[in-house]
Amino acid sequence: MRSIIETYEVASGRVTEVLAVEGRIEAPNWAPSGDWLLVNGDGRLFRVPLSKPALVPVPSGAAVKCNNDHGISPDGTTIILSSHHEGAGSQVYVMPVAGGEPVRVSPESPSWWHGISPDGRTLTYVAARGENRVIDVYTLKAGTEETRLTNGEGHCDGPDFSADGGRIYYNCDRTGHAQIWVMAADG
Repeated sequence: MRSIIETYEVASGRVTEVLAVEGRIEAPNWAPSGDWLLVNGDGRLFRVPLSKPALVPVPSGAAVKCNNDHGISPDGTTIILSSHHEGAGSQVYVMPVAGGEPVRVSPESPSWWHGISPDGRTLTYVAARGENRVIDVYTLKAGTEETRLTNGEGHCDGPDFSADGGRIYYNCDRTGHAQIWVMAADG
């Protein structure tokens, strides 16, 4: 398998190939500085500097089973990631942007990270909880318990905050097919 990372300039429609490599590379996320991308491949995270594109490993301690749910805080200091390296289902972790040992922030598994508020204080993710294990949207602020925002109305995924932090957009199949939904950031 060959993966190609490309950028797309919205104003001009110009597509630029950044990097082509053998193997599966997923989920490029822009650094807030705009000069590098965060990607994953084979359970690991990599930085791709745009000035000299290459897969530069990000040291992630025990997190060696990362999936494609990762990103960077708005201030550029923290990587948020999902990994299932603890032997259970996926969990949400944070670590310094330069790398290090990840710290679990989700209270239980499975949990998959998707977004962070513009002020960097609230995470949004999906998780399966309770007897039915329905995947719902949750938020979590540091030092608090998770807050469930949807209630088993269908399989929900991909929640992220609006640019002003007032709303959360997500997809859900509650009507029988996947659609984009929006709600207030507090549910």
